[in-house]
Order: sequence, then structure tokens, then C-alpha cells
Amino acid sequence: MRYTFLFVVTLFFLSFDAIAQKGQKTQKVQPQHEEIIYSFVTSENKTVVIAFEKQQNYVVFRYGTNEKVEVEIRESKTTAEKKFKYSFFKRGTPKHTNYLDLNYLNVNVGATQYVIFEDYIALGVEPEIGIIITDANIGDRKEIKGDLTTKKGSLNFFKENEDFVEMSTSVFR
Repeated sequence: MRYTFLFVVTLFFLSFDAIAQKGQKTQKVQPQHEEIIYSFVTSENKTVVIAFEKQQNYVVFRYGTNEKVEVEIRESKTTAEKKFKYSFFKRGTPKHTNYLDLNYLNVNVGATQYVIFEDYIALGVEPEIGIIITDANIGDRKEIKGDLTTKKGSLNFFKENEDFVEMSTSVFR
């Protein structure tokens, strides 16, 4: 009986520790001290995060799940433009049928290119968000849609904050 009690208590503390660790991993994807510039959850249940940390003055791109962050690029505000390239194209106003507002953030990590996109196309057409991952080594290109209901912020942030990124005239998609 005593061993059963010890076993149950030990399981309780182990499960509590696992829950606490899981909470820590969640903070790894979106730490509270960072200001979200843009984020969303993809159709593959992975999170895309672009954030800014004011005190340490850095910009970060993260991609992954709460259990595993697959990619993290952190650059100081002064060197971020070497890693982050932003481009956009805008035509018309949201009230017109020929309206376009296309926004792209390109992040290169070795031979892999990540293009985060936010596209608004025409009146009455559902906006599209997502990420395109291209591996130049094997020629693989994968477009993963984002869930609009999970979207926070906007890539339009970079239109007013050009010092974070290199502005590009190329449309990356």
C-alpha cells in the first residue's frame, strides 16, 4: 500500500513537471517579452512568428510548433536588413474590385528560403496568408496556407518601419 501511494505521488509530480515544461516550450515560440509584428498558425499546425524585442533591440523569425522550433533567426535591428527582405505591391483601395495589397517577407537560412506572405486581392475575395518554403539544394518548393482566424499583426508594419528590413522591388512569391 505504501509503495502504491509513493508511486501515485511520483506520477503526479512527474506529470506536473511535464505540464510545466510544455508551458515553457510554448513561450519558446512566442515569448511574452517580444512584441508580435506578425504571426499565424499554418494548416500544418505550425506557427509563424515575426517579432521585435525593444530592450535588446532585435527582430526574430520563428517557425515551428510548441514542441519544436524548426527555424529561429534573430538579428539586431542594425543587422536585420541583411537577413530580412520586404516587398509589397499595392493598387487601388479596399473598396474597389481591382484592389491589390501584396506583402512578402523573405528570410534566407542557408539554402532554404522562407517567404511569408499576406495577400489581399479584390473586393469580396478572401485574403490569403501563409509561408512558402523553398530548399534550393533539392529544388523543393512548398506553399503552406495560414489560418486567417489566428493572424495577429500585419506585414504592413514594415512599410512604416523600413529600418528593420531591406526593401526590395522584387515580388517573392
